[in-house]
Amino acid sequence: MDKKTILVYDSGIGGLNVLLKLKKLSPEFEYLYMSDKKNAPYGKKSEKELFELAYTNILRAKKCYDFSVCVLACNTLSTRVIDNLKLHFSDLVFYGVYPFVQTSLFGSTLLVGTRATINSVYIMKAKREQKLLQTLDLSDLVLEIENNLSNLSKIDLQKYFLSVRKDFNFLLLGCTHFCFLKEEFSKIFPHSTIFSEVLGMSVHDKGFLSTFCPSETKSLKMSLKSFIFEDKMRNFAVYNFLLKKLDKH
Repeated sequence: MDKKTILVYDSGIGGLNVLLKLKKLSPEFEYLYMSDKKNAPYGKKSEKELFELAYTNILRAKKCYDFSVCVLACNTLSTRVIDNLKLHFSDLVFYGVYPFVQTSLFGSTLLVGTRATINSVYIMKAKREQKLLQTLDLSDLVLEIENNLSNLSKIDLQKYFLSVRKDFNFLLLGCTHFCFLKEEFSKIFPHSTIFSEVLGMSVHDKGFLSTFCPSETKSLKMSLKSFIFEDKMRNFAVYNFLLKKLDKH
């Protein structure tokens, strides 16, 4: 088992945002990126469907590649099936991405995510305990982003918030796809502090991969061979698109 290779897995292109962060955080590791565009989006699927898709895809990757860590770069998978996957892949270390709901302890918070994420036990429990946390189902936005990445200006983000108050202290982007529209979200919620995902072993142990300490700085560029299976050409192109955006800032 290769201790230096990490598989990053998402339903589509959203996880490429997580891949870029991981590459910056821990450049000494090798990365593989796998997406499941054929079955995307995941946000309206049942827990049984989510597990079966994730199990099948990760098993397929294990048969072809050698890795010891799997990052579920998808809030839906992380909040719904990570524990079950750990039981079935005891030889892998799993990390997930989770909405940082603790912000609601300090002020009014709106979490936007998929239906599966906001209806997860993790989020429902947080809503019961933290009265300042509200949620909004933006499942349909995921597919819009998948289909319009080359021209995000075609997406009318305003339509999702016509009846939503705009004075939240915090806005949580509970889907990795939404990071592509972070600037647009900030225009709609100009007075809100925006948070995306945090990485952790479980919903109870969140925090950036503390055991992965960068030992040297390397290029953020990745070769085509790091993007695996059917959607690799598109994922390679989108990752380079993100790098170009990064260079502009």
